[in-house]
Parts: sequence; C-alpha cells; structure tokens
Amino acid sequence: RKFLPNITGTYASTPAAALQVIEGITPLHIKAQMESILVRVAFDLEDRVSIVHPLDEAIYTDGSHLDGETGCTFCVIQNNVQIYQWTTKLSPHNTIYQAETLAIKDVINWANSKGISTSIWSDTQRNFSFESSNPLVQEAQQALFQNPSMQLNWIKAHIGFLDNEAADDLAKQATQEGNHLHLQAPKCHLKNSYEPLSQ
Repeated sequence: RKFLPNITGTYASTPAAALQVIEGITPLHIKAQMESILVRVAFDLEDRVSIVHPLDEAIYTDGSHLDGETGCTFCVIQNNVQIYQWTTKLSPHNTIYQAETLAIKDVINWANSKGISTSIWSDTQRNFSFESSNPLVQEAQQALFQNPSMQLNWIKAHIGFLDNEAADDLAKQATQEGNHLHLQAPKCHLKNSYEPLSQ
C-alpha cells in the first residue's frame, strides 16, 4: 500500500483501490485467486501437451512477421492432403507471438465448432506457457478445455516436416495478402509509441 503513493506521486490518503485502477495493478486478493486457478489449470493441461512426431491426420499452425507485416495461418491435413486452410493478415504492430497464439486459439475454436478431435501442431514452444497472463493464451486454454480429446503438440521447425513447412509458407503469404483482422496492439508497441511523447 505505501508504495502506490510513491509510484503515482499522490497523497498518502488517496484510496489504494483508486491507485490500483490508475496504475493498472490487479488487487492482491484477485491476483492470488487468479494464480491459484492457473496452477490448477496447469496440472490438467500438462497432460494434454506433448512433444512427439506428427500423425497422418493433423492441423498445423504458424505465424510470421515478414517485411514489417504480420500474418498467421492453420491448415488441416488428412492422409497427406491439405483439405482446409485459414489465413489472416494482422497489423504491422502485432508481434509474431500474437500471430502464433491467435492461430492456435482460432484452430481450437474451429475444431470445436466442427466437433473434430485431432492433433494440433505448432513449432513455437513459447505458446505453451500455462501460467501466462496473456488474454489470448487464456482464451486458447479455455477453448482447449472444451474438447478433452484434442492434443496440442510442439514440432521442431525447418527440419523437413512438409506439412509444417506448408504452414510456414502460408503464414508468410498471410503477411502480404488475405483478410485483415484487427488485434489489440501489444504493450511493447504502446510503450514505444508513447515514449517519445514523454520526453
């Protein structure tokens, strides 16, 4: 409590709740509840993520940031044939992490809407952080819980898995063409945008 007035430069009598809102700080009791939920969720999710060789029927996701543009994709493969693909172009300020996470979230939602239980493959391990506070990651985790038989897997990039390479090519194409989707700018972009104004 005593640190908030020092951080904000306000009077010591200013209510702590108001200072937390101003600074975007989650109240301690809510933060504790969130952490306890994430720990419980992590135990359930850890059994659902694996790092193994891909199967004949699977969905591959990828994101790309190329020439200042960002895009993402997923493609559905059955018996070595691509039967469906989804791509979207994001804003230049969106990160590759956001693109890859969006692709994972959207493919889980797509599979849930079709009643499909399959393996989803991604070549980024960063998205598998179960304790992430990123809203996009949390939405993907919630969607994954709706389909208990779905598996989320990691695959090593650029070592010759043709279906994963196809997803990589589609993600690169998505940076230049396709439907544009607005996604909230990451905090790092907002910070860089406002930094010159504060000088």
